[in-house]
Amino acid sequence: PYTTLFRSAQDSAAANAGIQPGDLIVGIDGEAVHNVADLHRRIDFAHVGDVLALSLLREGRPVTAKVKIEVTRSSQRQESRQWN
Repeated sequence: PYTTLFRSAQDSAAANAGIQPGDLIVGIDGEAVHNVADLHRRIDFAHVGDVLALSLLREGRPVTAKVKIEVTRSSQRQESRQWN
């Protein structure tokens, strides 16, 4: 019932936070993440510059990673579509 990270883009916020392929994302800021929809919902409500604490399971061991929300090319395209 968790979300598995299969890969992250080089130099992405996830990669910069040390999140690795195969990590299970089980929570964000103390709230459980049960599926991809939960993950996307939490990220969608975050603002650029926010830092989210991700609770992970890596090879069965709990790990915490702090991820800073950054502007991406896709978020820039989405913003420009909203204003056009």
